[in-house]
This record gives sequence, C-alpha cells and structure tokens, in this order.
Amino acid sequence: MLGSIHLSGTDCNGRSGYPVSVAPCRQGLDLIFEVVGDKLATFFIREKGQGRLSEDASEERMADFCLAAIQGAMLMGKVKRSSRTVEATVQEALAHLKQFAVKSKR
Repeated sequence: MLGSIHLSGTDCNGRSGYPVSVAPCRQGLDLIFEVVGDKLATFFIREKGQGRLSEDASEERMADFCLAAIQGAMLMGKVKRSSRTVEATVQEALAHLKQFAVKSKR
C-alpha cells in the first residue's frame, strides 16, 4: 500500500535521514488535483451554460481528462527531457475537446 511506504528523506528543516511518509505528499497532490479539476469543471459548466459546449459533454469527465493528459505529458516530458511529448499531447487533447464544441450560429 502506497501510504505505508517510508523513505529516508529530508524533514522540513532540511535535515536528512528522517523517515518520510508518502501519505502526506499524496494527500497534498490530491488536494491540488481537486482544486484544479474543480476550476476546469467550472469553466466547462460556464461554457455549456453559454451554449458553446455540447449538452452531452460531461464537465467533470472533461476536467479529469485535461488534468490527467497534461500531468501525464509533463511527467513524460521530464523523463524524456523533451517537450515533443507535451506538445503532441496538448494538440491531441485539444482535438478531442473540440468534438464537444458547439458551432457558432453567426
């Protein structure tokens, strides 16, 4: 179980060798993902309310998709030390999201 893993790390004062639990990091990241996901979902709700997003679009699923795609792309980009993966993922994500856009009636 990830929460029970203990690593040797650095405490808040910079002293090394202290056991570090992964659980607080996971909880912090979960909170960040929740806040960012809520902001994205709110954006999609507003877009749907203004008629710019298809009625069958799930704002929460779209928010999760955006967050997961970008976070995964950023991780891969860092590991590969290349921005190509990030750029390609953003382009593909935008293409996917455009499926839910409602054409303007102007």
